[in-house]
Amino acid sequence: MRLLILSFILLLIAGCTVKQEQYPNEPIITFKEYSRSTIVALDTFSMIISFTDGDGDIGITSGTPPRNDTICITPFDVTITNPGFNFFYRDLRDSCTQFARTEYFEPTGKNKSIKGEVVIRLGAYCKKQCSTPGCSDTARFELLLRDRAGNLSNKVVTPPLVITGCQ
Repeated sequence: MRLLILSFILLLIAGCTVKQEQYPNEPIITFKEYSRSTIVALDTFSMIISFTDGDGDIGITSGTPPRNDTICITPFDVTITNPGFNFFYRDLRDSCTQFARTEYFEPTGKNKSIKGEVVIRLGAYCKKQCSTPGCSDTARFELLLRDRAGNLSNKVVTPPLVITGCQ
């Protein structure tokens, strides 16, 4: 009897499969954190962004020629011809759009859905000019990720980043 119960339990365990995560083919991004919450002017810092992507085509390999197309990122109001970049961030202080290339991600196995993190390293700079010692500026960024198929992610606005030491 014990052998029968043990065999039944083993069959139940062996029959269980772990369901793998499935995500939409368009990337979905979430701002995770800054490497530091307060930055000194001209210092470097990082933004960490988490992502999911259903077909696992995030990132561009180094040396890859730019895409042969034109995209318009709205409401960024910018048209980018032949972009060799897949991460876009706009400084909300002046709407200046910048571009970056993220690490290349390649899914393994049958399920192509992936999730991960992207780390973007930036330099902090003040746009506010002032004569008061200890003056600071506050930056926020709007973020957008593009996968290799050309799908654009949701837009995310970061929390404020305080930049001290402005002159």
